[in-house]
Amino acid sequence: MKKHEPIFISEDYSAVGRISLPIVQAIMAAFDLPIAALPSQLLSTQTEGFGKPTVLGIDSWQQGAIRHWESAGLTNFSAGLIGYIGDMQTIKTINKFVIGHKINQLIVDPVMGDQGDFYPEISQEYVMTIAQLVKRADIITPNLFELSMLLGESVDDTQVAIQKVSRVLNPQTRVLVTGVIKNKKIGVAYLDDGQLQWVGDNQINGHFYGTGDLFAALMTGYLQVGATFKEAVRLSQHGTYQAVQETSKQPLELRKFGMSLSTVMQSIIEYRKQKGEL
Repeated sequence: MKKHEPIFISEDYSAVGRISLPIVQAIMAAFDLPIAALPSQLLSTQTEGFGKPTVLGIDSWQQGAIRHWESAGLTNFSAGLIGYIGDMQTIKTINKFVIGHKINQLIVDPVMGDQGDFYPEISQEYVMTIAQLVKRADIITPNLFELSMLLGESVDDTQVAIQKVSRVLNPQTRVLVTGVIKNKKIGVAYLDDGQLQWVGDNQINGHFYGTGDLFAALMTGYLQVGATFKEAVRLSQHGTYQAVQETSKQPLELRKFGMSLSTVMQSIIEYRKQKGEL
């Protein structure tokens, strides 16, 4: 079913590569879903692989864009997707926006770090502020490190950790934990009726930039075109795997430019054909 109201998107915009907001724009285009994008900041490159990027905060532009949207009647949103923010003031701006506007389904990827370490410029105060934003989400998609940061302790048991973070933040929020390894496969863990569920694919060796951005974008898109929650998780996990598989064929020097998306975009179009949209 077509959504006439746009999807609110806020992530950083990397001028180089297929990562963060450029990934979301591409995926939403494949779903043929309109978006209202509020970049959290502008980066010359992503924060890994190219050295320290030049970063531009755009608070004044953000405030002007929001005022313009409101004057143009853009106040209701069929969904919202919030990814990497990276700036305390911008978190406050986005939190205020979320409170003041109708967003039917809010997905937050609480991007803070991976593989046991924070991304550059992320502080404990930042973690606490993100936790306040996460409380307003319908779905969150942390990796294991981010889950531990939201919880304030290490994750020894994924099911227990999900239950704890739900109690602490918002019992109504669905928690999807990405990057969970099981039997040499990697996938997504979540609770369904109190039981731990896991969906995964074969693990491909290497570090791939933008997998979390892609998974959250796919979840948003599939849910908006009518997939059930379980179906969206399965399709989003497998779509991320398809992109990693395609990207893994590239030389290491090219992987830092982000994900290869042609295969997963073809899968989206095939799904829409099956649903009778095309």
